[in-house]
Amino acid sequence: MIPDFVGHCSSEIFPILPKEKLSRQFLFFWLFSPKTAKKINDTWTGARMPRANMKEVLGFHISLPSYEEQQLISDRLFELKRKIVEFKDSCRNYLLELDELQSSILQKAFSGELTSSREIIQQAESTI
Repeated sequence: MIPDFVGHCSSEIFPILPKEKLSRQFLFFWLFSPKTAKKINDTWTGARMPRANMKEVLGFHISLPSYEEQQLISDRLFELKRKIVEFKDSCRNYLLELDELQSSILQKAFSGELTSSREIIQQAESTI
C-alpha cells in the first residue's frame, strides 16, 4: 500500500504524494483510520461504480505533529500491526489444533478407544 517505486495506476486508484512535512507512513495510517475512512466514504459518488470524490478528500484537514513524531507514531503503529498479525496467526493455529483434537477425540470415542471421560480429559489436556 505504500510503494517504494515509481509506477502507474488506473483511474480507479488515486496516488497521493505527500509533501515534505508529511510522512508517507503517517499518511497511510491516517487514511485508514476509521474516522478518515468514514469521511472518505461520505464523499462517494456514482451509482454503478461508486468512488470517492478526490477533490473533497484532498481538501481534508490533517493535524500534523512534527515529522519526527509522525515517524515515531508510524513506527509504533507498524509494530502493533505486526504483533496483531502474529497474534491472529497464533489464534488461527490454536483453533486448527482444537479442531484436530475434537476430530481425534470423536474418532476415538466412536471407535471404542475412549472408554471413560477421564481419558478424554487427559487427551485434551495433553494437547493443550
